[in-house]
Amino acid sequence: MSQSQSVPNAQSAVRAAEPKVEQSLRWPDHVLTVLSLCVLAVVLVQMMVPVLPIIHFDVDPRSESAGTAITVMGPIASAWISVIGMGLSALVMIFHHLAGRKIAWTSCILAMIGMAFCWYHMEDNVQSMHRSMLWAGAMAIALAGRHLAEHDRLRRLAVASLLAMLIPMAFGSIIFVLIEHPATVKMFQENEEAFLSARGWAKGSAQHQLYVRRLMFNDATGSFGLSNVYGSILASLTLLGVIVSGHVARQWRATWAMVPGAAVILGLAAIYLTHSKGAVAVLIAGGILCFACWWISRTTERSRLTLPILALLLIVGASLAVVARYEFGGIPKSDKGERSLLFRFQYWQGATRVAGHMSSDTLFWGLGPGQFKQAYVIYKDPLNPEEVTSTHNVFMDQVLSLGIGGLCWSLLLVGWVCKGGQLAGEELTGVPDPHALLSPKGVKDKTIIVVCALALMLFGWRFTVQSIALLTPESLLGFTGGAIGFIVLTSVLISDGWLTDSATRTGLFVAASALLIHNQIEMTFFHEGACIVAMFVVALAGAGHLHRGRDKTEPNEKPFVLRLVLPMLMIALMVMTITRGAKPMTVFQGYLANAASQLQLSHAQNQAGRNGSDAFLNAIGYLEQANATIPNSPKAWHWRIQLLAELAQAQHQMGQISRATQMFTHAEALSAKAMEACPKNLTIMRQKANLQLLAARWFDEPGRKFNAISAWSEIILLNPYGLSDHLALADLYWEVGRVAEARTMYEKTIKLSDQAYLDPGKQLSEKDRDRCLMRIRKASEKVNAGS
Repeated sequence: MSQSQSVPNAQSAVRAAEPKVEQSLRWPDHVLTVLSLCVLAVVLVQMMVPVLPIIHFDVDPRSESAGTAITVMGPIASAWISVIGMGLSALVMIFHHLAGRKIAWTSCILAMIGMAFCWYHMEDNVQSMHRSMLWAGAMAIALAGRHLAEHDRLRRLAVASLLAMLIPMAFGSIIFVLIEHPATVKMFQENEEAFLSARGWAKGSAQHQLYVRRLMFNDATGSFGLSNVYGSILASLTLLGVIVSGHVARQWRATWAMVPGAAVILGLAAIYLTHSKGAVAVLIAGGILCFACWWISRTTERSRLTLPILALLLIVGASLAVVARYEFGGIPKSDKGERSLLFRFQYWQGATRVAGHMSSDTLFWGLGPGQFKQAYVIYKDPLNPEEVTSTHNVFMDQVLSLGIGGLCWSLLLVGWVCKGGQLAGEELTGVPDPHALLSPKGVKDKTIIVVCALALMLFGWRFTVQSIALLTPESLLGFTGGAIGFIVLTSVLISDGWLTDSATRTGLFVAASALLIHNQIEMTFFHEGACIVAMFVVALAGAGHLHRGRDKTEPNEKPFVLRLVLPMLMIALMVMTITRGAKPMTVFQGYLANAASQLQLSHAQNQAGRNGSDAFLNAIGYLEQANATIPNSPKAWHWRIQLLAELAQAQHQMGQISRATQMFTHAEALSAKAMEACPKNLTIMRQKANLQLLAARWFDEPGRKFNAISAWSEIILLNPYGLSDHLALADLYWEVGRVAEARTMYEKTIKLSDQAYLDPGKQLSEKDRDRCLMRIRKASEKVNAGS
């Protein structure tokens, strides 16, 4: 055996041979176990139950039957999960300290600065409120994981449960691709007209074509709805499994490595079903890190900075690959070329332009987590057909959204990965942990009890939300098989002798690095649900102290009250979040739910030949209360104005012109208030323009069309590359006889359509393009005849 492969010296050999002495657990340790189960349940359920920012009025409620089951977690659940996460984080810090460990002051301060900035943005608008609470809760849960993972047994529980989640995720992916997706496509094709009507889309429109194209992609998306985000999480957990399997095989025998290896195989299968090229690239980058870990473990002479430096190089390399793609690949002449990395570069290009036009105050505080899209459509590359809500880069997202707070978070994430690399390097080159000398043992009863408690919370939560979707034999089989597989694998891996400190720390480092590498070009840390998982994994990697062998229960000399400052700050942030975010969001969503149900009741009564006007008016009343609760919600304003316009239309059709005029005037007044409450919101601005057109038609006031032209002119200033907005303005010019201006606008519309060639689904339909060309010819003829 070579010197680099041998135990460093005789003293080390004696230390390595010492039997592991189990320290008796004190009551704070038992409380931490319970808290860790709660934290893990909150994190892991995100991988099985989707989280959506909009539940009610995403489509016209009248297109759905009353009592339609909701099988996702909406804004209310998301808000209170965040609040619970903050409470759990505070409790973890307190009992972590009572168990004899130090609170991670630097991590807590950086995290809480960003959380305070989230709190600041909760009143920007309802979108920022939702995402601010989501991000703040995700960081709070990450802090809880950061402290829990300092306890070896709890870190092993977290690693085992994360790896075991590959089983239900893979089962769900297989069932979706083979059974659920074909059934969804068939249902859409059978009810296509009703589907389009519910969303207000014209057949053959750009929205219709884009939806159909995406629907036909048979990609596994899991609970995240996006295959690339799903692939990011799968790749991270699969790499974690590779490290664990390698450690088991190297420490004992290859046949035992088949236990965690089974999860790895299922993870690879699920990644294949996502068809995510980014996930495959991350597996390759992760393979480089795995090789580096193996190489370092062969010698004691390597610096513990090797792994952090390599991880940073790969993170930077992912960003450089995007720049290199643009610089050397250029822009393709058709939609056949490589577009994914090109689009990422264009997102970043737009983001830098947005930052360049931000005031100093906005640079400090950030745009707000829900505001990027509104700015991006103004400053984006004309050749980019996308209107994105995220820059697809974790650091750009955080800094643009939260300013200094986002910068603190970015530094924290990088710091956690670097710390994880140092800890992994120290484990790989140091004296083996005595736990590594224990041969794998059978599963103890108390282990089964702990894992079953976690599985009960996790799968019980999923069944409560999605029970109606689990009634088919295939879905029920996948659910049951996933639960059993999760329980078995987690129970085995946390038993004595399976997971060494070296395996858990190295695996978490590689998994966390993979997430940061992929999210130089992806939006996992931005996404609902996925951001909680991603932040938690990265925080786990950064947990621990360097210099192995130091006393982990080293007393803290600070006064007890001072040691409670950070938990109290977290509780304060929790209370502030309840007051400013969770409570108003709960009340707001309740009013929307009541409005939707009343609208469905009105529709059912009208269909049955009864008078549904009372329920219809009740719906408007609930929307008014929703506006009073969160005044800057465009959704509530939009539907309240639309329903009033529908009332005015009904009165007009009945010949009640004066009442119709009165109701329509009220709708216009509300539109003006909505513009003040939601400035520069394109949905509200388009509705204002359309109201003018309705008034021109119903009340024979042709002058209203010129008001509509003014409104659309303001819209295209805020959406200079919006194809449908330019087409609407061109049609208006044509309708009022302003031929020269109509020709100019039709020509610009054609130009914008041609510029969108990188995504043909975003171009004009054949019918609209022919109409534009025909009118350009007619306009030219009229202008030439006049001259």
